[in-house]
Amino acid sequence: MSFAYPEFLFALAAISVPIIIHLFNFRRFKKVYFSDIRFLKDVEIETKSRNKLKNLLILLSRILAIIFLVMAFARPVIPTGSKATATSNSVVVYIDNSFSMSAEGETGNLLEEAKAKAIEVGSAYANGAELHLLTNDFSAAHFRDLSFEEFKNEVASVQSSPQVRNFDDVVLRASSIFDAMAPSILYFISDLQTKTATPKESSIDSLLSIYIVPVQSEVQSNIYVDSCWFDSPSRLSLQPDNLNVRIRNAGEKNIENLSVKLTLNGVQRSVGTTNVSAKSFEDVVLNFTNAANGLQLAEVSIQDYPITYDDHYYLSFNLANAISILSVNGQSASNAAANLYDSEPNFTVTQVSDGALDYSALSTTDLVVLNEVSNFSSGMIQELMKFVSAGGSLLFIPSEKPDLNSTNELLLAIGAEKFAGLDSSKLKVEGLNLKSKVFKNVFTEWEDRIDLPSVSKHFSAETRTTSSSERLLTLENGGSLLSSYRKEKGNCYVLSAPLRDSWTNFHRHALFVPAFYNIALNSVTNGISSEIIGSDELIPISSRLENSETLEISNTENNGSFIPERVARAEGNGIFVYDQIRTDGHYLLQSEKGDTLQPLSFNFNRAESDMSFLATEEFAQIARDLGIPNLKIVEGSTESLANTVQELHDGKQLWRLLILLALICLLFETVLIRIL
Repeated sequence: MSFAYPEFLFALAAISVPIIIHLFNFRRFKKVYFSDIRFLKDVEIETKSRNKLKNLLILLSRILAIIFLVMAFARPVIPTGSKATATSNSVVVYIDNSFSMSAEGETGNLLEEAKAKAIEVGSAYANGAELHLLTNDFSAAHFRDLSFEEFKNEVASVQSSPQVRNFDDVVLRASSIFDAMAPSILYFISDLQTKTATPKESSIDSLLSIYIVPVQSEVQSNIYVDSCWFDSPSRLSLQPDNLNVRIRNAGEKNIENLSVKLTLNGVQRSVGTTNVSAKSFEDVVLNFTNAANGLQLAEVSIQDYPITYDDHYYLSFNLANAISILSVNGQSASNAAANLYDSEPNFTVTQVSDGALDYSALSTTDLVVLNEVSNFSSGMIQELMKFVSAGGSLLFIPSEKPDLNSTNELLLAIGAEKFAGLDSSKLKVEGLNLKSKVFKNVFTEWEDRIDLPSVSKHFSAETRTTSSSERLLTLENGGSLLSSYRKEKGNCYVLSAPLRDSWTNFHRHALFVPAFYNIALNSVTNGISSEIIGSDELIPISSRLENSETLEISNTENNGSFIPERVARAEGNGIFVYDQIRTDGHYLLQSEKGDTLQPLSFNFNRAESDMSFLATEEFAQIARDLGIPNLKIVEGSTESLANTVQELHDGKQLWRLLILLALICLLFETVLIRIL
């Protein structure tokens, strides 16, 4: 306990006044004799004892009245908050304005309830405190000091935000507002959603006092579109395709016959239904046929209530007319690969000799086939590596008589195993990688009796397994007929034998067509866009641009636009949008001339979709386990919150109680004197 005005305690010396009065206020009794005083002596003894007790009680009541009155003027306080709370006038009030706060609570909308509580907190610091408002937007405008009236206006303007912030982010941001050496206070007003409000870090400044002000949601269920993906990275116009949609049920009840719709360029193209058990998910496959070439703006939607922001999922991609294949042929090279690709209308094949390769053509090529090229210059290797690193695909078919030095230089550059020499053993393929993208979905059912390709001779490789390598066709001796390697953004495929009858029968086998067809298909990634609003990640640009060119992003719905930050890195160009996009949907990235470079689709962060919340005691226990100092839960109605906060700052005031006790003592004295 402490005193606001301890100098008043000197007035306790006043208790000597009733003591002195009591000591010197003796009555002198005159003796009167009677003929028979036997009974009067008994009365005299009884009266003296009673008066003595009465006088002592009067003295005690006067002393206590003075003590209580003096202490009331000294204003005693019992601290209820931390020491930092009592001495700090630096206050941050955080309002969780994430989408989960759009749910309903006991008194209505949670965000409105949080705003009302924030104003009550601010009213407790209306005189002299440095008030700051903090929301999920982390607005720079909230760094300035606010008066209480300004604070109320700022709170009234708070709206739901797509930004997602966790507890540690908010604490770190609040700590950065004030002097690191001065005590400060954070009021954390939130629904305590499990995914975002759970503390992770224990290294919180001990000078920061944290008060959790919970608002309770009555919504405990939500169905939402979690994610979407294609089985294959490539899309071809007018070809059938499958879109996988993950529907997640965050509630406690099973959902039956939920309708899932796919809209492509504003036209409904597919519908599916699913049943989703409580606290689980189901994957729905939507079958459709791709439209003609051009921009494809897709939207997957369901219907759910009351949380609706996550009922839509947007993605977009470009469809090209055909896959561009460049076949670089060595002298007298086999035509097996070129003939296969030429027969497909979805492929555009250009054939050049190894001495006539125009490197500028690589920028418009999806797949380069090195068809029995015997020698590679260092310049050619360098240009091919740029092509692969930028996302291109490379298919290497060895020459019958290669220059091993330059060939191995190329193989090492793409991360492949270099050739050790010629192996003339006749071998059959005994292993087929059905999990690879090349052979996935080729077989409806696998049988061990299936006849596989064979080789009469091949180039053996020095074994050097890396995390980016994948054997597709494995020979009996453990060697490889066909392998794939990942090189930065691109893929490389290496055959160990030329496609000639004297070397192998692979080009005449049934596996040849699906293998080479899928290699070509996987060389195209249609740049599927499905970004998360609020993410600070780089969005890659697929188009080649001038360094000085200014780009613009426009909304396909309301024609709003802005200029993103453009960056150039070794791995390619990209843009940052930061918090400039606040609405989900489709956007277009455009050049200075107004040409559309690529579509961009943005979705709200699904971290807010799981409607599970921490109980206040759970939160407090997690904080205790982490050793977070100066953290306390502040519960109660909105109306009583201001008094509670005032008590946390000023402590529990006892002067009213002491005045009451002083009055009771004086009343007791009056009763003793007048009645008893």
